[in-house]
Amino acid sequence: MNFKYLAVLSAFCLITTYVWAEDDLADAYREGYKLWRKTSVKGSFTGCTPGKVIQFTNGLSFQCHEKEDSDSRNSEVKILKHPKTGRYKIFIGGEDYDGQLKGLKK
Repeated sequence: MNFKYLAVLSAFCLITTYVWAEDDLADAYREGYKLWRKTSVKGSFTGCTPGKVIQFTNGLSFQCHEKEDSDSRNSEVKILKHPKTGRYKIFIGGEDYDGQLKGLKK
């Protein structure tokens, strides 16, 4: 296998991963979700495992309900909220994660 082939294949994988993540965010907006807060992960983020709590710099945290690794160096967090249902969607580094947002004031 030559180096040029591997470079093209690697670039394709990175681009398609980014596009899928952007599609998930676009889908959430189409479903009626609105950007509620932007923050970032406190410390490093390597992904989720069930029960793991991720601290955010704005004082909120997120408890993971799924296992999903992350190789993103981007720790930007977008918290979307649906205005009718009150449900949240959490995107970390452009990827959506299933779990529960913690630290909300009632």
